[in-house]
Formats: sequence, C-alpha cells, structure tokens
Amino acid sequence: MKIDYQRRIFGLDLMRACAIIFVVLAHLGYLVSFTEHPLAIYLLSQMGFLGVELFFVLSGFLIGRIVYRGLVKEEASISDLGYFWVRRWLRTLPNYYLMLLVNILIGLSVGYQLTQFDWQRDLWKYFFFLQNFHDFHLPFFPESWSLSIEEFAYLLGPALLFAMLPLFKNKNKAFLTMVLGILVLFLATKIIFHLTHDLSTLTQWNDQLKAIVIYRIDAIYYGMLAAWLSLNYPTLWKRNAAFSAILVSLLFVALQLIMGQGDFSVSAKPVFWNVLYLPLISILIAGHLPWLSGWKRESGLWTLLITRLSLWSYSMYLLHHTFLLYLFELWWPWQMESAFAKAILAFVYLASLLLLAAGLYRFYELPMMKLRDHPRVRRFFKK
Repeated sequence: MKIDYQRRIFGLDLMRACAIIFVVLAHLGYLVSFTEHPLAIYLLSQMGFLGVELFFVLSGFLIGRIVYRGLVKEEASISDLGYFWVRRWLRTLPNYYLMLLVNILIGLSVGYQLTQFDWQRDLWKYFFFLQNFHDFHLPFFPESWSLSIEEFAYLLGPALLFAMLPLFKNKNKAFLTMVLGILVLFLATKIIFHLTHDLSTLTQWNDQLKAIVIYRIDAIYYGMLAAWLSLNYPTLWKRNAAFSAILVSLLFVALQLIMGQGDFSVSAKPVFWNVLYLPLISILIAGHLPWLSGWKRESGLWTLLITRLSLWSYSMYLLHHTFLLYLFELWWPWQMESAFAKAILAFVYLASLLLLAAGLYRFYELPMMKLRDHPRVRRFFKK
C-alpha cells in the first residue's frame, strides 16, 4: 500500500506511534516478568497510562476538526450528523467487534474462568460499550475500556452541538459552548465522585475513576478545545509552538517530581487524584499539539516506520493484550528465568504483533474504512 505523505502530518503520526509503543511496552513488561524491579513497575505503569491519554487527546483533536468543519455551518442537517457517525463507526466498530468475537471464542474454547465476571450477566455489555459505563466490569477484554469512552464521546458532543446550533447565530460559539460545557460537566462528575468515594489505593483509582465512562469523556474534549483554537486562531496556534511543547514537557516532569516527594498517595491527596490529575494530564498533552500538528516531513525510512506504526496502531491496540498476550502466556514453551529467554520472548511477541496488525489493517480494517466513501453511502446521506 502506497502512503501519501503529502496528506499526512508526521507530528501527529509520531504522537499516535508513541501512544501505541507506550501501551504495548507497558503490557510486554509484565509478560516478561519485570515485576521484581520497583522502578520498572513505575515506568511501565506510567507508559501504559500516558499511551492511552495520548490517544484520547489526539482523537479529540482530529475528530474536533472534523466535527467543526462538518457541522458548524448554516446548512448543517441531520444527514450531516448521521454521515459523521457512520464514518466514525466504520472506522472503529468493525475491528472492535471482530476482536471481541475472536476473544470470546478463545475464552470459550480454552474454558478460562474470570474472577468477578459472569459471562451471561456481563458479556452483552461489551456489544454496547457499557462494560465500564458507570462501574468496573473489565476482567475480560480489559483494554476495551478506552474504546467505550471514545464511542460515547463521539455520540455526546456532536449530538449536543447539533441540538444547540439553532439557538446560536454564531455557530462557532455553539461549538465552543458545547466543548466547554462538556468539560465543566465531567469536571463536576469527578467532584461528585470525590465527595462520594473514599479510595485508599491506586488500583481502586484506576478501576473506579480512571477507566469509567461517566468520569472520563472530557479527556477527548481537551483535544477538541485544541482543535477549536487551531482553527480560529491559527497564527497564535503556530506562534512559539516549539517553546510551548518544551514548556509543557518541563511542567510534566516537574509534576512527576512533585508527586515523588513525600506522601502523594491516593488516600493522602484525594482532591488531586480524583479531581485535578486527569484533566491536568490532558491539558499538558494538548500543549504539544501546536508543535506536533505543524511538523510535516517528506518520505524516508524514519517517516515510513512512524507512519506504519500510526496506521497499524488501532489494530495493534486490539490485538496486543487479551488476544496475543494471553496466547503467549498460555502456549509459550520456555521458562522465562534468564535474560536471554526474556529477550527472545519479547522479540517473538513484538514481531508477531506487528505482522498480525499489518495483516489486520491491510485486509480488514482498511477495506472497512474505504466503505465510508462508497458511492451508495455518500448518496444515502447526501440526498
């Protein structure tokens, strides 16, 4: 497949490639048993966390620009809204449902039992992205938690914007009001969570707040706010973009250093963890977008590698954990006591993941995405 580099933005491909690398390495670290090293545990957990947060903000930025250009216009119709959703679903749902069915078949064939998971009670929720809507139900297909957040974010914002458009003479203000309203709403849900929950461990914070839809949709909308700024203030957006990226990077490092001083546990700093930390991380990530969105690059080996990883990232995400990592744990024939055995395992796992993701993208994900521009689909929504 030939890549049209002129239509791609290398910086955003780099952001997406870094996100999937972080997530994969985080789970690979547990597969090859780095758990005896406390520093390794911390770094891997941070990489996994940041990888998903990068996906959230980047997705919001790209989708925000699409929604703005597609709906913020005088003649926006219900067909425009439907066409946006159909294009989004053809991008995300085919891969998701394929891997969901594959994982179900594997689980039933090997007969594994999952703690706190009732197949008849809970499995249906995965088909409607309800497995982590207001509570934690993810012993099966755990990486799907982020997809639920994204799907509901894609439903909520555009629907709310379309309902608001008739109330605003200035459609641009309607978009901004929608974004800011959602940011405030989900800051409020985190405040309510803080007032009604008493967490003592980071695991509880992960399961009860970080991975729950009704507390996390705003992560997408910090990217949408960045999209609005980039479209309405392009000169300001580009000015000092590199300096902005350096500044927010330094602020992120400073935040980590501050968190490492004294007792910064969930129980000791509940307001910080429950209300402030997640929005702050989203803002710091969004601060890199002015620089990354302006970084274009011609073809070359480095660009080819980054672009391929970016294109394969969604397939890699769906393949890397419940499917591939579990099968390696089940069937890997060697003991992983030596560093050499761990290195071989890591190499075989990563090579298998790349090959499977490339094949899934080329022969399934890409053909499904091409249906978005099928003449019948376009005619149906453009009547």
